[in-house]
Amino acid sequence: MKASGEVSDVPADKEEQAPARRNVRITTGGPAILEVPPTPGGHAPGMKERGILELTLHSDGRDSQGVPVEPASMFEFCAEYSARPLWDTTSHKLAAVPDAEMPEVFRGKRVHCFTAVNEHFTFARPDYMHASFFQPAQVYVLLTSTTKVPQWLRNDFNRLPESKASMPVDWQFGLHTKVLAILSQKLALIKNARMHVWERKQHCVPGVAYTFGGTEGNSPLEDFTYLLAWRPLEPEEVVNPDSRTAVSAAVDSEENKEDRLQLLGRIAEAVAEDDMEQLKRSVEAYSARAKAAPAPWPRPSFLTSRGRPLTTIAAERNAQPKLVLYLVSQGAELDATGLRYVLNNSKALVSAGYCDMSHFMLAYLALQRNPISSAMACAQVLDECAATNSAKAKEWRALAEQLRSVSVELVGCLEKLELPPAEDAAGGGAGGGGGGANGSTGGAATEGGEVKKGGKGVDDAPLGPGVGTGGTIPAAISDVLAPRGVPCSVNDSSPLQVAYDANDLEFMAAPVVQGYLQDRWLGPDYILLALQEKGATFHYQDHHLMLRLLEGSGFVGSLGRPIMRYHSYILHMLVFASRAFYDSPRGRWIWKVFLEAFFLYIYHSIQLMPDEASLHWQHIVFVLYLAGMLVDEWQEGAHQYGGRIAQYFASGFNMVEALCWLMLVAASALKIAMWAIPDGQDNPVWADLQTAKEFIYNTASILVWSRLLQYIIPLYDGMGSQLMIMSQMFREVFKFAIPGTVLLTGVTFCLYSMFNDRIPELSSFPKVMLKLFRTFLGETMFDVFEEDPTPIYQIYGIIITLMYALVATVVLANLLIALISYHFQPEKTEAQSKFQMAEILAHYEYMIDHHLIGAPFSLPQLILRNLLPSGVRQKGSSSWLAETFSLSPMDGIVVSGENTENKFIPIGTNEVPYLIYLLTFYPAVLGMSWAMYFGMAPYCIAYFTFLGYKKWTGESENKNAPALGSGGAAKVGPDAASAAAATAAKSQKSPIDMFEMSGKRHVHATESQMDAATHDGQPNYEAWDNKKNALQLLHMAWSMTIYIVTRPLWLVLGVLGYLVLLGGLLITVWLGAYTWIGKVAFHTYWVVRGWLQGWFGDTNIVLAKKDASTNQSTTSTANQALARVHDCTWVRVQQALLKDGGQVITWKELSRALRHAGFKRWELAVARVGALAPSEAATGAKYAVRRMAMANTVALGAAAGISDAARRQSMTQRAEATLRLLGNTGGGKDDEASSSSSSSGGGDSSDDENASPRYGGYGMSRQHGHLRMHQGQTAPAAAAGGAVAAGSIGGAAPGGAGGGVLDSAAAMGHLARKMARKLGRELKETVASLKAEVVEQVARTTSVAAGLVGMGNSGMSLAGPGPAGPSTTAGGGAPYGGIPRGPSGSGVLAMGGPGGLSRRESGTRRESSLED
Repeated sequence: MKASGEVSDVPADKEEQAPARRNVRITTGGPAILEVPPTPGGHAPGMKERGILELTLHSDGRDSQGVPVEPASMFEFCAEYSARPLWDTTSHKLAAVPDAEMPEVFRGKRVHCFTAVNEHFTFARPDYMHASFFQPAQVYVLLTSTTKVPQWLRNDFNRLPESKASMPVDWQFGLHTKVLAILSQKLALIKNARMHVWERKQHCVPGVAYTFGGTEGNSPLEDFTYLLAWRPLEPEEVVNPDSRTAVSAAVDSEENKEDRLQLLGRIAEAVAEDDMEQLKRSVEAYSARAKAAPAPWPRPSFLTSRGRPLTTIAAERNAQPKLVLYLVSQGAELDATGLRYVLNNSKALVSAGYCDMSHFMLAYLALQRNPISSAMACAQVLDECAATNSAKAKEWRALAEQLRSVSVELVGCLEKLELPPAEDAAGGGAGGGGGGANGSTGGAATEGGEVKKGGKGVDDAPLGPGVGTGGTIPAAISDVLAPRGVPCSVNDSSPLQVAYDANDLEFMAAPVVQGYLQDRWLGPDYILLALQEKGATFHYQDHHLMLRLLEGSGFVGSLGRPIMRYHSYILHMLVFASRAFYDSPRGRWIWKVFLEAFFLYIYHSIQLMPDEASLHWQHIVFVLYLAGMLVDEWQEGAHQYGGRIAQYFASGFNMVEALCWLMLVAASALKIAMWAIPDGQDNPVWADLQTAKEFIYNTASILVWSRLLQYIIPLYDGMGSQLMIMSQMFREVFKFAIPGTVLLTGVTFCLYSMFNDRIPELSSFPKVMLKLFRTFLGETMFDVFEEDPTPIYQIYGIIITLMYALVATVVLANLLIALISYHFQPEKTEAQSKFQMAEILAHYEYMIDHHLIGAPFSLPQLILRNLLPSGVRQKGSSSWLAETFSLSPMDGIVVSGENTENKFIPIGTNEVPYLIYLLTFYPAVLGMSWAMYFGMAPYCIAYFTFLGYKKWTGESENKNAPALGSGGAAKVGPDAASAAAATAAKSQKSPIDMFEMSGKRHVHATESQMDAATHDGQPNYEAWDNKKNALQLLHMAWSMTIYIVTRPLWLVLGVLGYLVLLGGLLITVWLGAYTWIGKVAFHTYWVVRGWLQGWFGDTNIVLAKKDASTNQSTTSTANQALARVHDCTWVRVQQALLKDGGQVITWKELSRALRHAGFKRWELAVARVGALAPSEAATGAKYAVRRMAMANTVALGAAAGISDAARRQSMTQRAEATLRLLGNTGGGKDDEASSSSSSSGGGDSSDDENASPRYGGYGMSRQHGHLRMHQGQTAPAAAAGGAVAAGSIGGAAPGGAGGGVLDSAAAMGHLARKMARKLGRELKETVASLKAEVVEQVARTTSVAAGLVGMGNSGMSLAGPGPAGPSTTAGGGAPYGGIPRGPSGSGVLAMGGPGGLSRRESGTRRESSLED
């Protein structure tokens, strides 16, 4: 039972169901080992008899939980090896051999094995298999000779000699495999492959779980998943045991858990009761108990079991603001509600230790998780609150703009996530049976301590409170921009979604964001299934698969490669990645374009239909389109615009869509009225209705085609920008129309009133206006006035028209061009175009998530979803179906990096859209691929006849080109391989020499090199040999004759191979019609099954399961699956499983972004410290930093034993004067702009975020151990000296009228530069001497330790800005992240003693205060 008000990191229902963890990952310098207590009572039935405790398989998916190997799939190797299949979806078995030919390590011994998963041959996870044993065991790996050998297998296993440990395989390849093997010329290679045995170098010991890596294969023809076998050993047989043993980790006892839960309950109870003092005592008690606990305690999450932050609960209960701010200072996070509460009570910030809102926001970014998410979400809340608070509106909007700038620059730092991970990212190397990554207990760091990062400083470590090592999988860009799970605070929000909602063009146009959106546009599943480049290796994930087969068969060369590449792309998409393509935004866009093209056909067929009285099928489809458009627009308005009509019509495309739909509905209503009136065409009303219908229907053609503009935006990058420019131009034209119409109307009245009864062409007002408008476009109307008989009237008309032409054509037209040019902003237009593409992406992702299909099927689908049930099923391999019926996997192949455990596919009504896709779009695209293939037949056959045949005769068009399927890792070749393989193996074993460049000139060239050699600039011609040349001519003539005679034969073979074998059987029949029928039947079955399960009350969750005994794929239903399908894990829990807790931004990167956004160095220093003492916060952030600098200077002086105050003051005076002359200090003034580089030996720069900032009047800072050291202090003499120096160099005495020693500007500049160089050298010497003295005296720090402790007890902190180690304070140390706390237990940082120093005080008071 939980304590009242318990705060937990996981939901309550998950805590009750979560089993007790019995495996603790440890690191022993080698592979990862799991400590497994030998508890025989907990094993599965049938496994103990085989000496195995646990055996699980893990996919490459990031959230893979592992699938246990069923005991039914295990078998006794020696007794059943020839009867059991080697892989689950195939019929391949080991061939029966006499006992004498059985491998010696297996002969007469009890060896166990299990049927491997065939589709796992691509898995590359370092801990793919977890195994632990009840007794000592010898582990073996059985690997086919054609499969590439992974590195972990070479490191930890020895391959037994082939003569003693190699077994033949009874290969039972399907027809499709044989066809692909023949086309790739590898049939002999795979049929002669054997099974090799690898023996582990060390025996496995009980009580330890070992990890074994994946097969890491690529080629589906040559690579197969390895088989794991083990032989239980008796204790006396163990001669080479594993020297590594499990190290017992600290156990968190039940008593400690109970104490922790009680303390967490007290914290929650104090928040609920608004008891500030009780909250402080509970937090400090938790910190004290965490330090004394034998096992590390996790940081308090400050979340309820339902995932609500305690800060939100306090805000909703209107608790005192200081309590909320105290929770934040202790590591609690805020959601939008809590942040609004803090903003509305900003006056309480000072009392909680925050100088102002800027200090609070920066501290939140620096000390909490996910600064990008926090900055974007906080900026959004700031803008919302600024709209309702006029007093703070300007300040908050400016702060929000700065936070957005910070997030945009931090997003640029995510480019490092696109680089290949470092060697330590994937783990600690191989070993221990291919053990994976170095493990750790994860969780938080030790209370009050630092998390040590190998080789990284504090500024290079990822941000976040108590970030432990977490998992071994590094975070990806998607984990930062769009984290998975349920957000609990602003730290968990999706920056991409926030930017989309806020219309943040700058964020959306960032290159990293655009690259991520492009990957989402293609679809992650489709990228895994079709866009994997693995060199020339033959594999199913390459959309150039068909092209490689045709090139390997000799039918395609360089000329036809571009066209056949598209054919291969289309065919691969249909056969292997149809589902992934359909479930990608780009696939849905192409599907939508296909439906719109069909709508154009329906529309124009009705428009051009001669029969107006009959009802045709096009009319029914047209009505379905209109109904589907209405449903689609309603769904789009509800999702994208939140039901806000004004925002919906703010888009020009939506206005065109709405107007087009209204016109088409009006035309349809008129058409129905025409059919409904009595007497039909004989009724006179019928003709009027027809006329009105034709006007409306034909006019709608403009809008029907204008709608297509929104579908061509994704065609290429510049299309969106062009449409945006056109939109802006239309707006400017409409603005210009107002003054143009006013002028046109005035001139029209002038001419109309003058000539309406004198010139027939100007007798009506519209005629005059039309004439003038044509004049504006470039035509003239001067000849019209010649019809007037009176010359004075002619001259008057010509003058008025000429003036209008000058004003309208010259002035207004050029003004329009100038307006368009002025308002055209290419950068903003491009950003708006990219944001528009993001809107399109969001629209199609919404369609995918909700299984929508679009018009004309929208209305029928809506009816079906309300009448018929739906469900989901786990993605099944369905490979048994492919092997049995020679079909491609129906759900797509299982690839490396995909986690099928949490991959679910809809059934029932939600599967109907994909079935419609298969019945409509699929055959249309399939027909297009056939047309492309057979259209290239003349070229391909001709190429095969004259050049491509060499692929089959052993010749090659390019002998240096790699063969099909070559590349990849080294292969262990079989004994009876093909001739080509044997030749390659022989050539690899031939000796290779290397020439040493010794500088000698006597180097003899080979005979082949002599052919092209020259001597004294003249070619070296070979002597003429008549006999040899005659034989060569005869051989050439004979070869030409044979070439000409055999062309018809190769032509016939080319026709049979290309048109019959490849085109007819392979592409048209097998990969075409047969595969299409199989897909339709398979998915129809799941539609009907989903309906039946929903009707008869069965669960609608179907889990894929494997029955190894019958070699059939079965399905089982389980109510527990509901929890897996609808599991909504918190974002912070998902991130905790990643490396460094999912944190990728370092303090160096954050501080650089903050500086570029306009924040000062002193603001960053105070932000990294967090909450200050209330007295310090009241004096301002900048002054608090100076107080910290002064306190650290005193502590450093005491630690180094420096007691010569006069000498120290003199040295600091010189340094201060130099800094003032160089413009780096202001003699005690608040010079916020001084961030340029000084002349010190450290070369401090404004961009160097590791160095401490320089604050006016307190010298420079250096890092020494855990102390922030400020060398020197300001004295009045230094300031005076600086003023005198400045006055002398300036050449004008105070109060004087000019006239000094230097009376020219050139002389003043020269002397200033000279003095600056001289004082700069002196400053370097000063700093070097101080540094040497500090290093020399550091050994004397022990003698003054008591003095330092006393200073800490008086409230002075020795830790500067940034994380620090534990300090001895009266408050019980530094809880959570090493931030020292004050003695009063208030939880805020104490910056100085009780006697505060005023901001403006003399040097005498400063010196006396320091001595005190």
